[in-house]
Amino acid sequence: PYYAITQSSAIPVTSLQHTLSVYAKAAELTKFGLRLDDTGSSNTLVAGFDVAAGTVDVAAAGTGAVTGATASIVNVGEGWYRCIISGTWSSMAASRAIIRLRDASGNYGSFSGDGTSGMMFYGAQLEPGLIASPYTKTTTTYGSQPSTSIEQNYFLYSEQMQLWNTPSNAS
Repeated sequence: PYYAITQSSAIPVTSLQHTLSVYAKAAELTKFGLRLDDTGSSNTLVAGFDVAAGTVDVAAAGTGAVTGATASIVNVGEGWYRCIISGTWSSMAASRAIIRLRDASGNYGSFSGDGTSGMMFYGAQLEPGLIASPYTKTTTTYGSQPSTSIEQNYFLYSEQMQLWNTPSNAS
């Protein structure tokens, strides 16, 4: 099995540039990947992160209709990092974000878990544009920054990862 959580979101067609970010902290595991796709999986944006080293260890890549893929990691203190991927789609009406754990060697593929090892995640945000804006907490509705309706979070439950979905082929 692979170990992942996902959340799907409707994307306004007015924006074809998107940024996905999440705060991460190493625990027993230190590596994970971010993926944003069009729910059909043919147009994807991916990158891998090593939060113990504070690095992007798998360069950002776009497939299908995705261009201009970038990834970055920002140390925000006390072992926490904001991990960010951005890209431009030629078309997109819906999206699926995936946070996928990787084993010690960095493999996304199947690996045997021990039932207790993991990582900490907080504050997932999907927003229009190519720059991660200040984090906007969401619960049961999509959020916007008080100062502007442009900066917004398309996710529900941005801090409650237990309410995200676990794919059927994930554990």
